[in-house]
Amino acid sequence: MGDSLDQPQGTDRRDFFVSYTGADLPWARWIAWELAAAGYTTVFQEWDFQAGANFVLEMHRAAHQTHRTVAILSQRYLHALFTQPEWAAAIVRDPTAVERRLVPVRIEDCQPGGMLQGIIYIDLVGLDEPAARQRLREGMAGTLHGRSTPTTAPAWPSPTPTVTLGGAGPAATPAALRPRFATALPPIWNVPYRRNPTFTGREAELVALARQLGQVRTAAVTQAIQGGGGIGKTTLAAEYAWRHRSDFEVVWWVRAEDPASLVGDYAEVAAALALPEAGMPEQQAVVWSARRWLETHDRWLLVLDNAEGPQATTGLLPPLTHLVDLIPQAIADHGQVLVTTRDASWEQQTALVDLHLLTPEEAKRFLLARAGSNDQLAAARVAEALGFLPLALEQAGA
Repeated sequence: MGDSLDQPQGTDRRDFFVSYTGADLPWARWIAWELAAAGYTTVFQEWDFQAGANFVLEMHRAAHQTHRTVAILSQRYLHALFTQPEWAAAIVRDPTAVERRLVPVRIEDCQPGGMLQGIIYIDLVGLDEPAARQRLREGMAGTLHGRSTPTTAPAWPSPTPTVTLGGAGPAATPAALRPRFATALPPIWNVPYRRNPTFTGREAELVALARQLGQVRTAAVTQAIQGGGGIGKTTLAAEYAWRHRSDFEVVWWVRAEDPASLVGDYAEVAAALALPEAGMPEQQAVVWSARRWLETHDRWLLVLDNAEGPQATTGLLPPLTHLVDLIPQAIADHGQVLVTTRDASWEQQTALVDLHLLTPEEAKRFLLARAGSNDQLAAARVAEALGFLPLALEQAGA
């Protein structure tokens, strides 16, 4: 008889299972990397769950083949339904927290409630990368040894040797490149919107965007978000940029609603990239230099916000007569173009993510978060009266 999933062999046991919501993937990557660099073993979905595997069974194995669960705490994590079984399983196995089976790591200002309220968390809120790394490693050492020994020597007058965590030295890490610290922006970034702390729902659409934009590695991938006015296209594009910012070295936002802003914003990336043509008086030459750079580099995201149809003449300098002429067609590895538009004819050029109204439950949760209220009944009534339209809900919540 084969080994039971509930009785993993000792050699298969790993130190930590990393539990997170997709919105916090940059943090999850950074924490998983730092744990591996400190010599710990982890189960991390992005690295360990391979295509073709059964997701439910993989989660089952992860829960039973790891000593502890790291819960990456944020508002999104606390409200996500699918993360609850992950941390609940750790509590069931250790209800008094004597074995420290659940290790919460707080990455943003949020207040765990219910069964999570009494569990001490490692707090990374407001720290820069070196301080966050030190606190994470000290906190994880405390879960294993019952005390948090500093990783650096105390100041004079009583210096002590530096303590190295995780054994003889850093273990081989499962990713090729060290993840960027989760709160750090790409070197070039001009997204004009702050991240929306009350962003609600749209998880299926964000997953669809990430899947479509991430599946092609030999050409610039274009994805269009289509929908009527006030449906939340720009908000979704901004959330995608913020959520995946650690994947890119360049994120450039272009106001594409009219020819002047389209070409002007597009050309400005040449100056941000310090291209030689950036100072030339001929705007056409500047635009083409930006496009050439995109065609020969990777790890960039170009957002064309509120664009007209792909074949609409924009009045640009010849030969740039169509909006699609600005979109690079072949690049060295991978670049992404995200378009928001009301024009469904984009489906002739690329796949569409067609936005619809929020569901009643999403609309209610958004209103409650936006208004800071607990009145479920009132929120449900207001949401219904406003037809579940995101823009109207935002204005009402404000």
